[in-house]
Amino acid sequence: MKIGVIADIHGNYDALMTVIVDMHKNDIDSVIVLGDIIFSGTEPQKCFERIKMIKPIVWIKGNTDNWFNEINENFKPKNELENNMYNKFLDVNSKVSKELIETIKTLKEKEETTIRGVKILCVHGSDRKINEGIGILTPQEDISELFNRLNHDILLCAHTHSPFIATKNGKLIMNVGSVGLPSDESRASYGILKFEDDNFEYSIRKIKI
Repeated sequence: MKIGVIADIHGNYDALMTVIVDMHKNDIDSVIVLGDIIFSGTEPQKCFERIKMIKPIVWIKGNTDNWFNEINENFKPKNELENNMYNKFLDVNSKVSKELIETIKTLKEKEETTIRGVKILCVHGSDRKINEGIGILTPQEDISELFNRLNHDILLCAHTHSPFIATKNGKLIMNVGSVGLPSDESRASYGILKFEDDNFEYSIRKIKI
């Protein structure tokens, strides 16, 4: 059994389809989606519809997906960052369906699942915050602290747009990087979890987009 783990599509439909084709070639059985599907690419609705077709076994929201919950008619930007966020929100909001908005608003921020006895915690940022990144810039003492408090075998995360893997005492942290806005700007990435009999393997794939 192979599980593909994708995140940070950001409305980039071409990149999403490139990854989906690659997952088919690699005999991926099921998919986990770690959020940030919509903002702020050019084809958010198409990305949403394609994700629905995949029928993910887990689908959580990311920090930009959460803009649908955070921004309403009373929202007034307080600085340039919030103004840019608001303009992106208005642009995307005009391109998407009510079904998309309501679906994204109701997604969980984290979700637990168990696959063949392996306990997995799925988050966008970290186990603590939706916008707290875990990756190569995270201090080693913070990674160690995370392993100590983690009550799961695997933590799957994203948000930083750069893949990262750490292991300790049989536990795994895997940041799967980004499909639509990868940090190296040229190769989409996603994670693969492979369960076969009593064996378990994990890897990050990078594909040119």
